[in-house]
Amino acid sequence: MFVACVAGALVIATAAFTTGYSTAAQAAKAYPNVGWTIHIDAQRHFPGNKQVYAHHFCRGVRGGWTECQLYESDDANARMVGAEFIVSPAIYKTFSKAEQASWHWHKVELPKVNGKMPDMTKAEAAKVVKQITDTYGKVILFYDPTKQDVPTGSPLISIVN
Repeated sequence: MFVACVAGALVIATAAFTTGYSTAAQAAKAYPNVGWTIHIDAQRHFPGNKQVYAHHFCRGVRGGWTECQLYESDDANARMVGAEFIVSPAIYKTFSKAEQASWHWHKVELPKVNGKMPDMTKAEAAKVVKQITDTYGKVILFYDPTKQDVPTGSPLISIVN
């Protein structure tokens, strides 16, 4: 393991991080990175090019909501470019009007995004669509990969319109 200070940030690297090495104990432990199994590709998330797909990998978490990691592609080395949080109408209603303005209703969004679920059958995909149609999502882009190559600047809320 080595520790370094890069541009004021503490960087800790281990063989597991830099080479993908993992021990049997790590494989047996349930880390929070396990379970991102719902794969959804959807357009209209990147302001720089609304035709580009955001590749979502989602999972349910405690509290009854869903988290999604957003990637620039489905490639194994694709960069993570954002996150989406999905909540029920009951949770959404607890938000202030200002907070609600940062969220989109999937009933309105889904018909616009040319969504695909490449790892599911049509029947499985229909079931997921039915489950999320009445939910609300908040997309936070760390950067827009259609405009930038690195995550500089402030994150932005992406509202599908």
